[in-house]
Amino acid sequence: MKKFFLLILVIFSVLPAFAYDGTTIGSEVSELNGKKLQWGAGQFDYFVMFKSLMANTNRETCTDGSAVGCDYSDNPEPDTCLESSTFELTNRHIPDDAYIEAAYLVWTVSVDPNNIHTDNTATLNFTSDDGRINETVNVTAPRIGTAGTDANPGKQDFTFEGIAIESDGTVEGGYYTYRVDVTDFFRMIHNDGRNLGYASDGFSLYGKYTVSDIDCTDNQLYLSKIIDYVGYSGSVMGGWSLITVYRSTRVTQKMVYLYNGFGRFCKQEVNIGISGFEFPDKPKIKMTFAVNEGDPGIAVATDNDCPDGVCPPEGLRAKGEKTPEDSEVFLFNSCNPAVNKNYSYTEMYNGISSFYGWDDQIETCIGGDPNAPNPDTLEYTMDVDTFLLDAEANEFFNEQFRKGDTSMTIKVGANGDCVYPNFLIVSVDTQKRGEAGGECYENGTCNEGLECDIGHNICIEPETDDTDTDISDTGSDDDTSDTGSGNDTDSGTTDPDDGNAGSSDSSHEKGNMGELNGECYPNGTCNEGLACSKNNVCTKLLVLKNSGGGCSLLTVD
Repeated sequence: MKKFFLLILVIFSVLPAFAYDGTTIGSEVSELNGKKLQWGAGQFDYFVMFKSLMANTNRETCTDGSAVGCDYSDNPEPDTCLESSTFELTNRHIPDDAYIEAAYLVWTVSVDPNNIHTDNTATLNFTSDDGRINETVNVTAPRIGTAGTDANPGKQDFTFEGIAIESDGTVEGGYYTYRVDVTDFFRMIHNDGRNLGYASDGFSLYGKYTVSDIDCTDNQLYLSKIIDYVGYSGSVMGGWSLITVYRSTRVTQKMVYLYNGFGRFCKQEVNIGISGFEFPDKPKIKMTFAVNEGDPGIAVATDNDCPDGVCPPEGLRAKGEKTPEDSEVFLFNSCNPAVNKNYSYTEMYNGISSFYGWDDQIETCIGGDPNAPNPDTLEYTMDVDTFLLDAEANEFFNEQFRKGDTSMTIKVGANGDCVYPNFLIVSVDTQKRGEAGGECYENGTCNEGLECDIGHNICIEPETDDTDTDISDTGSDDDTSDTGSGNDTDSGTTDPDDGNAGSSDSSHEKGNMGELNGECYPNGTCNEGLACSKNNVCTKLLVLKNSGGGCSLLTVD
């Protein structure tokens, strides 16, 4: 519960306190029933569905005498529980041949002060787009957990984690999360789709996922309020996530790792070290971080409750295994923008989350515009943010994450907020560009014996061999007059009057790989309009007409 001081003279109130702060994510991969929750190396990927179970019905601005559940400027507050909420999964989220390898339903709520217990049951329903599949399952965790106290933390593991609010040794509330394996539910959906004759496994997954029957409380203990001219923002929780790990021929080969840890961080920063993987050269990392109970628009530079009065910047920072502390990189995107006032931070815990579809290179926001929070669209009490850390495309990540690294550090800064990290998912591409299952080179080619599935930018084995060996056909893959690789499908031409085309003399600045004057791709090709010379340099093509009316493509070193 965060304080907002409305007058210089402040009258402090006695509020429930925490003695036990929960657990921290990492550093080892999560385990369930003796099995590590990691997948690969294969053509795996993951996607996380999520929805809040809280709504904002009281839009009154917080002033002295306002009702409980009021809103602060730029910080809309939830105040009402929802009976259910629904996420609609589409072919934007996962490919149409996806088959679910593993799935986990996660729900996180506040403990009702009038009924101190945790609810280990939920209902999950799926209705397909065409209405032909309708499955419902009652999800029950294998045990009923108890929110931990300092004197008795209890059993905290992947299945259950909880944190009690105590006052003079008496539990008055708290927060908890359950995580339950629901893979069999997706097996039913896939079987239904196959029996109905769907063209591919992924088609059976498209539709609406609804979670209901979770005990949710909107007790005023957790809601925003004004007490004796001191304002307190809300600290209620209510929401669910559905973690899915799938295999598909349309995604690059990856390792996928899942980590859990439900802990409370207030006005501090904490290092989360994760391990259990090994980075290839120039790794492409996707990372999803789930956090509960953030508030938009309350970042501050200083606060008496922060260490030495200086608050750590809000947001996430990443650091490689061997890079120095001061070289860490802030993670931000359009949904979690970097803010530079008289202090810098990332608007991370804002009820607006970022996700990447299976074929996306740019994030999409769920919850509205972070620059103008809309009370009608925010996903209250939860942030499930995905970041893409591509070392090949971004030099900052290339400096951080090195081949052979087996660990990395994520620094979580809470600033003036109190946040509760819940789980972290990391995927690492294991295939290099140009290899089977890896991304195509930028010019749309792959290594010898493979071809680029242009629509999905993945190198695959060709369905049929190209037997065209007509050397007079300059567009042929086996054109012997083309000094590039036999896989070079570029038949573009250049005007011989374009100056010193093809020159690789030292007076020309060296370009990037595949570009003019840059090194050729490993398969001996270059970007469109260029060819690989015998010196392994990308040069412009020179077109010469011969007496027979044909053309030859040459490079000039």
